[in-house]
Amino acid sequence: MTLRRCWVRFFEIVLEQLDLAAELLHSRNPTQSRLALILVDNAAEYALHRYAVDWLARYPVPYQLPVLERKKLHKKRARVLGQHIKPKIAFARLQNAITADQATFIREAHEFRNQAYHAGRTHDSIITELATTYFSAFLRMLGGLAPGTIWIKSDHMLSPRVRQHLGDNIPLTISTENGIQSLVDSLERSLPVAPQTLSEACRATLEGWLIEIRYCIDSLVQDDDSVSSAAALIRDVQYWSCFWSNAPDEGFTLLDDGTGGAIVDPDQETEWKKLQEDMQGWRPRVSERTLRRWDARIDGLREPSKPGVLLQKYCKLVSEIEPFMKMLSHRCAAFDHYIEELLDDERDAKLRKRLEAEGS
Repeated sequence: MTLRRCWVRFFEIVLEQLDLAAELLHSRNPTQSRLALILVDNAAEYALHRYAVDWLARYPVPYQLPVLERKKLHKKRARVLGQHIKPKIAFARLQNAITADQATFIREAHEFRNQAYHAGRTHDSIITELATTYFSAFLRMLGGLAPGTIWIKSDHMLSPRVRQHLGDNIPLTISTENGIQSLVDSLERSLPVAPQTLSEACRATLEGWLIEIRYCIDSLVQDDDSVSSAAALIRDVQYWSCFWSNAPDEGFTLLDDGTGGAIVDPDQETEWKKLQEDMQGWRPRVSERTLRRWDARIDGLREPSKPGVLLQKYCKLVSEIEPFMKMLSHRCAAFDHYIEELLDDERDAKLRKRLEAEGS
């Protein structure tokens, strides 16, 4: 296949996938938005790969270089043309085909795609806005990744999805000066109007998490007699989570002491003592002051012109807030289970009294 034919095929694939992604985004359904995100991310990765293939084909490794130098360059090129997206992003950034923020955004958005596709993390609260933003961001970088000019012949078979964006004027010449922009405009028009921006969706998600965290704290302080204050609760949930996550998996093993009694396995007892010593210098990562700082940082998620920076800040906050929220949720669940056991015991006691009264 010639290079020109490869680029025609490139535009076919990209237009087909982006048009289908736009159609899926119209539903505003999280499942279909995840599929749209996967399609857009795949189109972006394919564009980066096609750009690298084209550039490296035009600039082969010079034979005049020493053998070791040539081997190093061939290894670097092999990494760029491999299966991982990060070397492709770095290469496109090195050639100034994309900006620094665009490179950051692709890396972060690709990680969201991996989580949605492989790890089952759906990100329903922001998935539609993320896919929509990725769609628009990719269109803005398409001109830098496309070749100078391609020609589409009149006998070239195009699908209806592709033809609606190229029009009926075929044979057609597409160049970065004019044709790309008309394609970008056509694809932009196919996108639905989003009710909120990505920054608004990110803020709403994290604000909802903080509301849930504060509700759990207030409920436990009010209802659980073992909780003396909000500060003590915040510290304790982190302490015990850290303690048990580092505790020996097998717990205690009781050994026969030779006299009919039992003793704790000395090796395990040493492990527990060491753990207790290590925990003496432990300091909590989250405090009441941290919650206030999170409020300020969430309010600062306003980077509409730099979606890469926005997504990076959002991911950082998620990595800090989510673990603490899970610890607190487990504490609330444990307290709810304790209350249910008390109610069950109370019901059993009443039932026994009633049965005894009936029996007498």
